[in-house]
Amino acid sequence: MRRAGSWTAAPRRYAGLCKAGLSLSAAASALAAFLARSPRLTWEPALPWAGVFLLACGACALNQYQDRGLDAAMERTRDRPLPARLIPPASALSLSLLLLGAGFCLLAAGGRLVLLLAAAAVAWYNGVYAFLKRISPYAAVPGAVAGALPLAIGWVWAGGGPAQAGLWVLCGFFFIWQIPHFWLIVLDHGREFTRAGLPSLSDVFTDTQIRRLVSQWVLGTAAFSLLLSLGGLIRTPPARAVLVAMSLWLGVAAVRFGAGNPRSGAVLFREMNVFMLAVVVLLCLDGVAATLLR
Repeated sequence: MRRAGSWTAAPRRYAGLCKAGLSLSAAASALAAFLARSPRLTWEPALPWAGVFLLACGACALNQYQDRGLDAAMERTRDRPLPARLIPPASALSLSLLLLGAGFCLLAAGGRLVLLLAAAAVAWYNGVYAFLKRISPYAAVPGAVAGALPLAIGWVWAGGGPAQAGLWVLCGFFFIWQIPHFWLIVLDHGREFTRAGLPSLSDVFTDTQIRRLVSQWVLGTAAFSLLLSLGGLIRTPPARAVLVAMSLWLGVAAVRFGAGNPRSGAVLFREMNVFMLAVVVLLCLDGVAATLLR
């Protein structure tokens, strides 16, 4: 085991184990779905946010436990806490189960359907996707279902039904966004996946073909985001204008990338992250604004 260089080392290790940034994003998407369905200026939306955050932390920690051997074989991931031997595997497994248990306990307050959706998210991410990515270069497509389920949790907690069009638009948008987001990682690190024994798009397509494929999916993401306004999830005129501007910005970035612009995949990757964060913030602020303007 490596020793900590400072008193902040241990928190950083465990934040890395739980992929704190990704977990916060999942929690923010649940909050955005809650406010899009039923804007409430109360403490209640904090419950699904906290529950999804704990659940995502646990699922990410469990996934790193599952993938510790693969992570050690790739340069991109070999510095993660488990392959770098910063955290014992047994401790990582115990923490993941503790976080999952805490997340389930908190989400149980949202009702039986919320709890069922939470269980489905964990089963899909740590079970179905964890298996598929070992046998198929296209695992990111079905795997994206797990990233869309936190929105369903927030939506249902707020009183929405699973068959409502607004929920399907939200989940569809987040589903589509995740696929080119992951394939941009493949574009830069596909050979590492292959060397580690994982199937990769780089085994099927050339880099130029992957760039074009990513460009088309990013364009689809930008276009699909406009349905958030048409579906009534973005209500106020200023928010709609901002959404259109952001969609045009991402669409232009996608076209330039697909046309062979020398911008790296890492640049478009960051732009997609900024776009998603901006959409989540817009959904939350617009929901609150719509409530205040009633």
